[in-house]
Amino acid sequence: SSGINAEYGGERVNAVSGKGLAAQIAASINAKKNFGRAQETEMLQNPVVSPPAKVEDEVEINDLPQQARYRITSKDAIAAVQEYSECALTVRGTYYPPNRNPPEGERKLYICIEGPRDRAITLAKMELKRMIKEELNKAQMFSFRSGP
Repeated sequence: SSGINAEYGGERVNAVSGKGLAAQIAASINAKKNFGRAQETEMLQNPVVSPPAKVEDEVEINDLPQQARYRITSKDAIAAVQEYSECALTVRGTYYPPNRNPPEGERKLYICIEGPRDRAITLAKMELKRMIKEELNKAQMFSFRSGP
C-alpha cells in the first residue's frame, strides 16, 4: 500500500492518512497500557462524569419598590449580570404585597444565583445591589422633584 513511512516513539508506522496514523498510535498506546477494546467500550458507554461544583445564594427582591423590581428582573439586566459574573440568575417565588406573608410552601419573590465559585456569586450580588441602589436613588430623586 502506498503511504507515508514514519517513525513515532521508536516504532515504524505506515499511515495512509492522519486518521490512520492516529489509530496506529492509539493502538500502540493501548497495547502498552494493557487497555483493551472491551474497556474502551465500557468507558464510552458508562462514562464517569462528576458534575461541576455549584455554589448558590439568593437576593430577596419582594419588598423593593415596583420600579426597582422591574429593572433588576428585566431580560437585559439579568443577561448583563450573568455575563459579568458568569453566574446563572433565576427569578423565583411570587410577589406578595407588604404585610402579606406567603402561604406555606410558597416563597416571596427572590433571585436565585448559581455559580461555579464563591467569587462569582459575590460579583453577581454586588452588581445586583448596585443596580438596586441605582433604582432606589432614581425613585428618590423623582419623588423629591415631584414633591408638594
